[in-house]
Amino acid sequence: MKYLINNPLSLKIIRSIDTLVRLLPKKAGELGSVRKILVSNLAHLGDVVLATSVIKPLRKAYPGVEIGFLTGSWSAPIVAPLVDQVHIFDHYRLNRDPKNKMQRHRDTKRQALKEIKGYDLSIDLYPYFPNSIYLSYQANIPVRVGFTSGGFGPLLTHPLDFEERGHLTEHYAALLKLIGVNGPMVPSLKEVKARSGDYIVLHPGTGHVAKQWPPEYWRELAELFLATGQKLIVTGRGEKALVDKIVHGLDGIENLCDQLSFDELLSVVKGAKRVICGDTVIGHIANAYNVPKSILYSGINDYTLWHKKEDILMQEVSCSPCKLKNGCAAKTCLRGLFPKQVFYSCK
Repeated sequence: MKYLINNPLSLKIIRSIDTLVRLLPKKAGELGSVRKILVSNLAHLGDVVLATSVIKPLRKAYPGVEIGFLTGSWSAPIVAPLVDQVHIFDHYRLNRDPKNKMQRHRDTKRQALKEIKGYDLSIDLYPYFPNSIYLSYQANIPVRVGFTSGGFGPLLTHPLDFEERGHLTEHYAALLKLIGVNGPMVPSLKEVKARSGDYIVLHPGTGHVAKQWPPEYWRELAELFLATGQKLIVTGRGEKALVDKIVHGLDGIENLCDQLSFDELLSVVKGAKRVICGDTVIGHIANAYNVPKSILYSGINDYTLWHKKEDILMQEVSCSPCKLKNGCAAKTCLRGLFPKQVFYSCK
């Protein structure tokens, strides 16, 4: 069994926990009549957009089934239009809001445990720690499908070891085959009307500052596009200071940072001629709507799990993927990718 845990202490703890949970009773495991399916991914927005790819194959395999989705509150707007029930668990390890993080973890976990009792089948799609496998076990869900790589694998009735090769949707397909479900794994989002206009979306913010292209590079890129008469829209949430550095004094650029609802953001992305962004959810949204995209990628993680090669722009470095949470001081993988390279790649 391979764990996707880099921290040596965390790895030792998870291995010890798995040794102990092997002593617990397995609890069921037979795939009988399925009326209710719980899909789970507690991670951030981009991961959850990819996780939506299992919903249509499950509905096709189990006509009339009720599908619930267990996720963080931040991802609820993504899945709510696609499923019958949304259950919230804000795990402290994944919650980026520092306010009352542990209390929120306890409260949402307690409520989620009450709500998910009665499901016939649970499918956890997150291959890293933390996952929801133990919660599904506590809820006495008889059939539990998931990856072993994030811990608690011994509690699964249908486990699958995870290898960091291939796109995540390919791993989802392999996971669903354990329960006899086949079909293309294509992310899907709510149908919205595309915003009209001839514009390119720039989304400079990322969930982690280590994955962020320098703001002076973003400004130079904007100036290059504006010089050709290309209209630009800049999006973001909670990133006003960053965006202001980029757009200050520039004409022909529409600053929509902190001004869009989630549905409005979907509309803006769907109507764009191209999206240029860092390693963040906007790239996955563009992919779901088949919008051309350029993802300015750091060398921290292997992009092949989440993206197609043709969508990635990065400076190739021998140390990538470094898997360092904060990257290195030089960040050559990002700083070595210059605005003119990005501009001409979009022509």
